This record gives sequence, structure tokens and C-alpha cells, in this order.
Amino acid sequence: MTAPSTYGLSTQARNLQWLLTDLATIVSGLGSLTTGAAELMEGGAVKQTMVAMEHGSVFVMAISDGSLLGVHATPDCDMSVVAYHMALFVGRAGHVLTPEVRSELRQSMEKTP
Repeated sequence: MTAPSTYGLSTQARNLQWLLTDLATIVSGLGSLTTGAAELMEGGAVKQTMVAMEHGSVFVMAISDGSLLGVHATPDCDMSVVAYHMALFVGRAGHVLTPEVRSELRQSMEKTP
């Protein structure tokens, strides 16, 4: 038997909540920060951002419509492989991930128990 969590949510629900809110906030913030820095340095459009931390990594990649793809990975991941697969995903599926489709996906995830 497991003890109830502090928030009254299961581990899976907390992880889903984290994905829906905190990771999105982090990705959005990193996107804004790097875009602002690129403008100040006249560096052109930001293609990707990678943050390596002691206990994990965060990757942010731009999608053509101004959207961002964010990935949180383990500290022992191969960063070049993660970035490569993100680029493949964006190249193959980025054009169909319209704001409307993302909204529908988000709503369906929120309804899942």
C-alpha cells in the first residue's frame, strides 16, 4: 500500500500535471529568453536550445509556426541523439501540429483519468 501524496494525486497524475503546466512554462520561458538574446545579438532565428543540468536536460526546438517542442531528458542521455530525433520529429510532423490540433490533444490528455 502506498501513502497518498501531499497533493492528493497519484504519481502518474502529478507527472501529467507537470507535463501540462510546468514543462510548458519552462519551454515557453526558455523560448522567450533565447529569442530575446538572439535579437539583441542580431543572431537570427533561434533553432534550438539545450540546457544540461546535474539531474537532467531540457531541449527546446522551434517549429515553423512559432511553436516550440520541449523535451525533458535524463542526465545520462546522449544530447546529440535527442536533438537529432527532435529535428526529425519537427521535420516530419511539425507542419501538422497546428495550435488547433495541440489544443485538442491537450484537452484529451486532461480528460484522461
